[in-house]
Amino acid sequence: MSSFDPNGTGPGNPTPTEPDEKTKELIARAGREGMVMMVLFAAALLTSLYTLPWRLTAGLFAAAGIIWAIRYAIASTRAKRGGTWLPTVIIAILGCGWCLLGTISNVAFYPMQQELQDCRESALTEQAALGCQTTYDDKLENLMKSLTGQTGWLLRD
Repeated sequence: MSSFDPNGTGPGNPTPTEPDEKTKELIARAGREGMVMMVLFAAALLTSLYTLPWRLTAGLFAAAGIIWAIRYAIASTRAKRGGTWLPTVIIAILGCGWCLLGTISNVAFYPMQQELQDCRESALTEQAALGCQTTYDDKLENLMKSLTGQTGWLLRD
């Protein structure tokens, strides 16, 4: 009959050793980098929900979030933390990348999107808001036609 050892010591399991000061500092640094990365990722997601022109700040937070995700990956690798940080870095890079692409499209179509936003804010009825969307779609389709020469790329109900 074997006895249970809650510390995991025994035959084949040596007594765990306390990490040295350098390892503790590397682990703490990786934790700080991860916290900054997550704050920047959350800021990018939240500011992407704001109205124009504040929505454009999401791109700054997203770019900084990608940079900090790389810093977090490097710090975690140096701290020999295993692969537990990898899914977090992948999700943060993908999410920040999505916010960055959204911000780039906002910059590219800023005048039209600002006009759409102003029109929706002044619309008193749902029908007026729908008219704003239809006007925006028509302008976007005309722009794409002038750029690519193709029509019908915009799916409508």
